[in-house]
Amino acid sequence: MRRILLVCMAWWCGLAFGAEQSESAQGANTAVLVQQLDSEDFDTREAASKKLLQAGKTVLPALKSGLASGKHGPEFERRVQRLLALLDDLGVEVNGLRIGLAGDKQVLALGESITLTITVSNTSDKEQTLFLGMNYNPFEKGTHLRLSSGDLSGGVDPRSCREPECIAEILWKPTRVAMNATIPSKTSVKFTSSMTLEKLSDALCLKIGKSGHLAFTRMEAGRYALGVCYTHAGDPAAEPRFWTGSAVSNLVSLEIKADAKTP
Repeated sequence: MRRILLVCMAWWCGLAFGAEQSESAQGANTAVLVQQLDSEDFDTREAASKKLLQAGKTVLPALKSGLASGKHGPEFERRVQRLLALLDDLGVEVNGLRIGLAGDKQVLALGESITLTITVSNTSDKEQTLFLGMNYNPFEKGTHLRLSSGDLSGGVDPRSCREPECIAEILWKPTRVAMNATIPSKTSVKFTSSMTLEKLSDALCLKIGKSGHLAFTRMEAGRYALGVCYTHAGDPAAEPRFWTGSAVSNLVSLEIKADAKTP
């Protein structure tokens, strides 16, 4: 009995030691890949970006540490911020504000809809007030949504991506009302919106919201990245109660299908 117990203990210790070695090797490999994001060789940077993206959320601490070190150039920072946007649930903090985007689908066929949830988090120690706009909430209406096509491991900033277009007139209320959102310290608020894949002038179109006032037009089948960009460039001295800056969310992967979903 004692001999069996000793054998079991030795086997368990071997497993534990092997797991520690595996985690250590994985950490070392991640560190190498992060350093390669600053390589002078383009192919090396591209390969490292794709491997880190495939590794998933486990590489987030190494990416954030590399970015915080301040030892690397603009290319490194651009790639790390892109990876953080793809892997993290929230975008990078800007003046105490972080924005997150989530969708209930990753593949959208013709006639289907996707529900989007936008999370706005106040990470600061004070209350933050957002100026949203006039008469409607732009997070729900979709004016802050941005779309990018192509390889998600590239270095695209949502601020430079496609904005939705106006495809239908909207009836404004006679009284224009300013809409604000006040978020207490260390608190988050959520907004929901939706998009439906339809045909418009024989081309695919992502209509936003129930009214379909805004849309991403001239769409083709393929993979896209969807994000949120919120910017308020007011003067902090003139409007001290409003948050100012330009914040972007994480990116959500969305595959567009040209055909309707088969039953």
